[in-house]
Amino acid sequence: MKNILFIIVLFLSFSLRAQTTHVLTAIDTEFQPDTLYLEPGDIIEFVSIGYHSATQVDYADWLNNTSNHNGGFWVGFGAPTTDVTFTVDNPGNYYFVCDPHASMGMKGVIIVSDPLNISQNYNTAECQAYWKNKNHLEIKHNDCDAFSLLDFSGRVVVSKTLDKGIGKSVCEVGEILPGIYLGVFSHKNKVKEVVKVARIN
Repeated sequence: MKNILFIIVLFLSFSLRAQTTHVLTAIDTEFQPDTLYLEPGDIIEFVSIGYHSATQVDYADWLNNTSNHNGGFWVGFGAPTTDVTFTVDNPGNYYFVCDPHASMGMKGVIIVSDPLNISQNYNTAECQAYWKNKNHLEIKHNDCDAFSLLDFSGRVVVSKTLDKGIGKSVCEVGEILPGIYLGVFSHKNKVKEVVKVARIN
C-alpha cells in the first residue's frame, strides 16, 4: 500500500509541476547557455545585449551555421513580433541560431524531454545507433554512406564511412564522456537522418 501511495504522489508531483522559466542570454557572439534542458511547457526568456535573435532552424542549417527560419520560434532582432518569451511544449531537440551571426557559429540547442518518458527511443527504422559495448556503436542504416557522432558543441567525436550494401556496421568510438550525442547519417554529403545517442556510463 505504501508503494502505491508513493507512486501516486510521485506521479502527481510530475503532473502538477510548475512551469520553470529559463533565461537565454545573447552576448557578443555566443548564447549563454548554448544548451538548455527543459521539460514540456517550460518558458524561455530571451535577453539580448546587442543585435541578436534566437531563430529556430532545421538541424542541417544549425550544423552548417546558416539561418533559414523553419517556422518555429523566432525572438529578438528582426523577429516579426516583440515577444521575448516563448514555450516549447513537445519533447525533442530544437536548434536555433542568431540570425545576424549564424555564419560566426552563434548557435544553441534546446533539449525538451518528458520526465515520465525517459526511455523514449529517438532512432527511426531506417537509421539506428546503439551502444554495443562501452567503446563500440552498432550502426544500422538504409542507403547511407557516412556516419558522424557529434557532441552538442558540434564537435565531431568520430566519423565512419559506411558500406552502402551492408546496412549494418560497428563503429569504434573509444573513451567518451557520458552524455547526449547526435548521430548524423548522410548520403552523398547530404544529411539524411539525425538520431539521439545517449551515453549512460
